[in-house]
Amino acid sequence: MVPVPSQVDSTESIPSTVKRLREYFESGATQSSTWREEQLSALVTMLEVEEKAILDALAKDIRKCTFEGHLSEIFSVKNEAIEARDEVSAWMKPEKIPMSLIGGIAASTRVVHDPLGVGLIIGAWNYPIMLTLGPLVAAISAGNTALLKPSELVPTCAALISRLVPQYLDKNAFAVVEGGIPETTEILAQRFDHIFFTGSPPVAKIVMAAAAKNLTPVVLELGGKSPAIVCADANLGTAARRVAWGKFFNAGQTCIGVDYAIIEDSIYDEFLDRLASTVQDFYGPLPQQSPDFARIVNEANLDRIHQLTDGQEIVIGGQTDRDDLYLAPTILRDVSPDSPVMQDEIFGPVLPTMRFSDLDEVISFINAGEKPLAQYIFSGSRQKQDRIIAETSSGAVGINDTLSQILIPGAPFGGVGQSGMGAYHGYDGYLAYTHRRTVLTRSAAVDPPVRYPPYSDLKAKLTGWLL
Repeated sequence: MVPVPSQVDSTESIPSTVKRLREYFESGATQSSTWREEQLSALVTMLEVEEKAILDALAKDIRKCTFEGHLSEIFSVKNEAIEARDEVSAWMKPEKIPMSLIGGIAASTRVVHDPLGVGLIIGAWNYPIMLTLGPLVAAISAGNTALLKPSELVPTCAALISRLVPQYLDKNAFAVVEGGIPETTEILAQRFDHIFFTGSPPVAKIVMAAAAKNLTPVVLELGGKSPAIVCADANLGTAARRVAWGKFFNAGQTCIGVDYAIIEDSIYDEFLDRLASTVQDFYGPLPQQSPDFARIVNEANLDRIHQLTDGQEIVIGGQTDRDDLYLAPTILRDVSPDSPVMQDEIFGPVLPTMRFSDLDEVISFINAGEKPLAQYIFSGSRQKQDRIIAETSSGAVGINDTLSQILIPGAPFGGVGQSGMGAYHGYDGYLAYTHRRTVLTRSAAVDPPVRYPPYSDLKAKLTGWLL
């Protein structure tokens, strides 16, 4: 047997790698529940055994602290893999479809779940483990093979994924490509059966255009300006802590992170004071020295984010150290909706804040922009919570909390509109990589002539009953 390469070491070898993955899929080796369960168990083992190596890589690439790395990168994927492993046999069972009383006498209908084939997973740099291996859980649970492309902006993590995946998982079913734009361009020139992309809307359009050439289905996990709405009846102490955590976790480089806060006017000043105090509680008077505050991924992003604070009134923060890729947790006061910081997703540790006097203003403002990936509502009123949910649209909603919705393995995670399309996690991830195929079985012993020519008015009336 010809040895299978453990990684893709050149752009020229990408087409042959995809061909190899397709041949293995077509062999039927990935179809059984046993194979899927074994691969998911192997993934869990990898996360457990290689925990230190993963945390070290995250620390080296983006200075992610141990707590944040474990919670968002290891714990989240591990839980997804365990749930999928334990449930996949049940997910794979055919669905029985009810038929009419008469038409079902000699027939039955079921829906079987077919794997799509060879998937492409393009990961993101901000959560390089979760956003590469999380989609892989879904691909495995549905019985697919996959080519993984981790982000080149986190080279230590990309190299680690490239080394660990073939070490722990089926080398015939999975391959990893490192590299940047040339490698990604060559990858997108190949035909896949599914593409999973996490990143920005501009790049998503390139991915979707490539997918369109082969009518390949896609899941796009993007982002947007996810608001935190803080009403006067909220528990302000808890709200301040959770908004700050949802904003400054991973130095604000989180697709579902709080992008801006819109705060009821009567509590605006008090809430800003609580936010500023919370930042100091979290990171001390010198956040740059805190072991719990991450760094910006590169100088270009640091410069971009810092420029957004120009001309703004800064409540706290604003300091930078370009050599250290450091931008302090920053809160802005009374930001104009027309300012540059309110035009696009910030993706960094800068929190613009605005005021509102009634919910009509909030709802109109949110609906005037693109649909965000997440929306956070801080209020003690169920009526207010329900109204905001009913009259706005977002990928997900957190009530009196931030970020935590992504950690629930069985809850679908996905965007809407500009924040993405499709969903994954749990059964939704399984379905994303599955074709639900209808299978009708009808007895050959019973063959009523009602559906055959010559037709008549009576046959037309009876057809719906008998078929």
